[in-house]
Amino acid sequence: MTRRWSAALALLALTSISFLIFPGHTILQADTQIYIPILERLNDPSLFANDEMAKRPHVQFTFFDEVGLLLRRITRLSFEQVLMGQQFVYRAVAILGVYLLALATGLRPILAWLAAALVSLGAAVIGPAVLIVEYEPVPRGFALPFVVFSLAMVSYRRWLFAAAAATIAFSFHPPTALAYGVALLVLLLWNKEFKASGVLASGPLVMVIAILVQDPSPDKLPLFQRIDPMLEDLQRMRAAYNWVSLWLGRWIYLYVILTILGFLAWLRIRRYFSRELNILVLALSIIGLLSVPLSYLLLERMKLMVVPQFQPGRYLLYVTFFTILLTSIAAIHAGARGSYVEAVLFFLVPLGMAATEWDPAKLLGTRSAVVLILALGCAWSVRQQQPWLIAIAGLLSFFALSWIGVQNYAEVHSDDLDRLAGWALANTSKDAVFQFADSEKKLDPGIFRARAKRALYVDWKSGGQVNFLRDFSVLWRDRWDLLGRQQDIDVYRKLGIDYVVFQASNKQPAQTPVYENARWVVYDLRKSSTSLRDGTEAWAPARVTEMAAAALANRSACSTAKPSVSATASPALNVSPAAVVSATSTANPGAWMPMLTSA
Repeated sequence: MTRRWSAALALLALTSISFLIFPGHTILQADTQIYIPILERLNDPSLFANDEMAKRPHVQFTFFDEVGLLLRRITRLSFEQVLMGQQFVYRAVAILGVYLLALATGLRPILAWLAAALVSLGAAVIGPAVLIVEYEPVPRGFALPFVVFSLAMVSYRRWLFAAAAATIAFSFHPPTALAYGVALLVLLLWNKEFKASGVLASGPLVMVIAILVQDPSPDKLPLFQRIDPMLEDLQRMRAAYNWVSLWLGRWIYLYVILTILGFLAWLRIRRYFSRELNILVLALSIIGLLSVPLSYLLLERMKLMVVPQFQPGRYLLYVTFFTILLTSIAAIHAGARGSYVEAVLFFLVPLGMAATEWDPAKLLGTRSAVVLILALGCAWSVRQQQPWLIAIAGLLSFFALSWIGVQNYAEVHSDDLDRLAGWALANTSKDAVFQFADSEKKLDPGIFRARAKRALYVDWKSGGQVNFLRDFSVLWRDRWDLLGRQQDIDVYRKLGIDYVVFQASNKQPAQTPVYENARWVVYDLRKSSTSLRDGTEAWAPARVTEMAAAALANRSACSTAKPSVSATASPALNVSPAAVVSATSTANPGAWMPMLTSA
């Protein structure tokens, strides 16, 4: 019992270091800018009535929203706190899974802990733009830990636990878990584990029932139609990670190397794995490799509408994950039997991948030296067989990588932005529409939307929905083409925008702000002038008028045979210049079937 408690405390400490130190965690940095407003509106339908993104929930094919809403109601915590709490717990599940996998190969508990530590350093899957350890509390980051735990249960032939964990993974993010679930189901049927097979099959069945009882989405994507040229151009610009031809030529060498290294590590330790685990490791690695040409064929040649939602190219995640897992365990086994050079070479893989961020070129120079020193230290500590040395070597990796500046996400939060959001929440009406005039592709508007609980007319991050909502894609493109760059303040007024936000450096000399702080300035477009006490809130009456464009849109919506499901229709956009689609590409973590994940 004492050993179990010691192991539990060691894994809890490892989870805490992973969460707080490296690779860390974030909120409202990427996809949660989409999820949290959607959850807020599901919880309180009076919010975001004029926000085109938040009105289109795309979580109906997951239990991500149901779990979040339930925990919110039970705990009375904010969605940020609820999601981050889940993130911590599920990361602990992943660490426990790796620990159990390593134990199953015959390693001592402290050595299995070291393997869990190395895998917990994470890595970026370059090209598809996903992560081994997700920093944000998003569906993929919730699903993968349960896949890892399921693999651990397979190694012990605990079939019911393996099936239950895989079912949970599927319920959080079907694209991540689907390939694994199918492979596991075949394995269970092959072993005549019919009870576990039934548990595994219950996940999709329950999800179908849940979908049938939910309200239909206002936007329906024709899954089996083809992507037209307009949507293709838009997706290539806004969601380049789906189009493998845009990144494969640059990064194919990386995945060839990772595949070779993973296979060599597997050859060294395959005898420690059960037959079933070996089958799953090889099957998922092969699926990961084949997903790239499959994605190219189905999306870039056949132009199938469903592919950007399923995103098969992101199964490269399994190639990277298994390479890191296998090389970590192989390195420890090599060190334990005295093969020092082999241990160092294998240790270089998980440490090097954690240090690359999104560009292997960053390994040149100081980082490569630090990675080598860490690999030497890990190999030496394993060779010495001293638990305290092994623990120090494992912990040192987290602090050393953080110390040399390895960070896969930028610092975007600020007190000034939070104060701006707090002012808007307290002093503007729920149906107020804001626009950030000069933020362009920055993430500040999305943070504001979630914390102020106020609508945005358009922002860059919400454009990730072009993966699966075609009607929204057209609307977003038109709005972004018009307001992606700063315009004259009268342009915002004519579009029915209530408040326009500028950076303080772009303060408008002919306008009187209704609120300002050191970084942001807000103008109330509903009236010609306002008064302000610097840095304090100002009186903000509810919207009493509609601009001409919005009024025209509402009249048009009411005159149609099938009225809009929303009482507020989008303003007419024919006042804008003709749309011009940019060829700029970006990386942005992602989605599955209609209303499944985020962009």
